[in-house]
Amino acid sequence: MPAIERMQFPRRYPLKDVVVLLAVIGVAVGILVHNCAQRQASQSLRIEDIQISNYAEQYVEVSFRITNLTDSEQEYRLLLTLYADDGQVLASSLFMVTVAAGKSEQRSKLLDRLNRRLKPGEKPDKATIELYKRRIL
Repeated sequence: MPAIERMQFPRRYPLKDVVVLLAVIGVAVGILVHNCAQRQASQSLRIEDIQISNYAEQYVEVSFRITNLTDSEQEYRLLLTLYADDGQVLASSLFMVTVAAGKSEQRSKLLDRLNRRLKPGEKPDKATIELYKRRIL
């Protein structure tokens, strides 16, 4: 039987320094572009008239007015946080909203999964809505 020489497996080829440098520069540019896009999105949105319109022991409905200040339709990620009288977070929700170009719309969001039930006679203290910013670093 003839002897067959096998190649070294797996054969390892180290990356060249130029390729690693280009990858690091690409990641840095991507992070800068992401941060600029987040900043621009926060300047093109206005959220106002946040009110707790309806509530019971198991749910709370929050209404708000959202305005898109850009010339194109935008999709935003919003974070709604609901607080009790003692400052405890009752519920929070992350949701998407699409707003037409240059329009102001009245919206409402129903929170039916509370961290705890409302006590008899208790009402939610306040609700905050903010643009959800993804963090990379």
